Amino acid sequence: MPGSWPAQPSGDGMQGVKGEEKGKEKTGRTAFPSFPYPEPYNVQTDLMKRVYAMLDKGGVGIVESPTGTGKTLSLLCASLHWLIDQRRRQEE
Repeated sequence: MPGSWPAQPSGDGMQGVKGEEKGKEKTGRTAFPSFPYPEPYNVQTDLMKRVYAMLDKGGVGIVESPTGTGKTLSLLCASLHWLIDQRRRQEE
């Protein structure tokens, strides 16, 4: 995503996502369990990873994608997953 933020996130943006195996859990579902459909499109997976990484890093992120690519759902799933992971980290 050119111009999304000044620097690309380190790694693949999935550092806090547990049970992942190349972006998927052992069950075959995506690494974002709140995603309500069997498999997200690649653009949705990429967006969720970048949003998760941006939330971990802090600051402001700007994303763009064409109409109908599932931006709202991707943003909600990534944000909710990050929030759950963040609360777990605080409890530890």
